[in-house]
Amino acid sequence: MSDEGFIIIQRRIENWQWWGNIYAMAIWLYIIENANWKDGYWSVTGEKVERGCFITSKQRIAEELNISRNTVDRWLKQFEKCGQITCHVTGKYTRINVVNYGKYQAYESVRGQVIEQETEQETEQETEQETEQETEHNRTKKQSNKETKEQYKKDMVKSAPAGAEIVDAVDLWFKEFWSLYPKKVGKKPAEQKFKKCCKSEKDYAQIMSALRSQIEAKFSHTDMQYIPNPLTWLNQERYKDETIVSTKKNYQERMRELYEQNRNNEDSYVDPFDLSAKQRD
Repeated sequence: MSDEGFIIIQRRIENWQWWGNIYAMAIWLYIIENANWKDGYWSVTGEKVERGCFITSKQRIAEELNISRNTVDRWLKQFEKCGQITCHVTGKYTRINVVNYGKYQAYESVRGQVIEQETEQETEQETEQETEQETEHNRTKKQSNKETKEQYKKDMVKSAPAGAEIVDAVDLWFKEFWSLYPKKVGKKPAEQKFKKCCKSEKDYAQIMSALRSQIEAKFSHTDMQYIPNPLTWLNQERYKDETIVSTKKNYQERMRELYEQNRNNEDSYVDPFDLSAKQRD
């Protein structure tokens, strides 16, 4: 028996009915280990021995495994009965053939499974590493933003006159928002929500631009009870609404325009809205 090469033992052998029986396991591993991994010839007679077969004797197996010949004979018969091997016994030797040897020792198939498992493990490790890197990146970014804000405050304190009140930019932004918003209700929760929405100067510009447009288009001629509270307006992200400024003119404005046009053409035209005017014949 050569001590080079290897055999494949799959984990599912643990589901084998004789797993745990030391005699069955010893004899089965002996068979798998000694079976030809490729076609060859027996050196004694030159007889061809195919892949998955080998020529031995029951006595030799017993001696090499240090068990009785009867034990070997009993388990070989059991394996043959279950369809795991076939045995051809002569007066000189025993020829053992492992049924489905290719299934047990299909190196390429098992290698493919190993590669697939390794790939899955590598993918999982890469995903975990990427997640850790992203988490670390976010943590570093937050820390950097925090340090930037703290440095900004320090710079403001250094440059501010003695006794001056130092106020964050977002506080100034909210003061402007609050002074502009027509309905002064729930200032504290509105301020908390405003600071969550207004994370950058771009957000602040969007909110204020939308508020001015909506005041002009709607709020300026809407009863106060129908104007949403500041907190509601922020929670519903109404600053993202598309604001359409109405260009429709009321009846009186239209009549005034017509009057101006007619007056330019006829000096005798009487303004219907001027009650002090006297109609001419």
